[in-house]
Amino acid sequence: MDAEYKTNQQSEPLLSVKEVAVAIGHHVSYVYRLRKLGLSMPGGRITLSEVKAFLVKNPVPWKGRSKILNSTKKR
Repeated sequence: MDAEYKTNQQSEPLLSVKEVAVAIGHHVSYVYRLRKLGLSMPGGRITLSEVKAFLVKNPVPWKGRSKILNSTKKR
């Protein structure tokens, strides 16, 4: 069981928020907004395929949600 888990984990690395932002070509605040909208990052890490799957299900995740956009701006 442990060997199977390690091979699955090694096949795709876990990325931090900054690494995800670089990988998908967006700013770090974009990833933080995705997290606010339901992207689960347990331990602050996630695989790139999980991010892509979330974006497929939520193509424009903050359309019509201006309160969330305004709450992430620095004042």
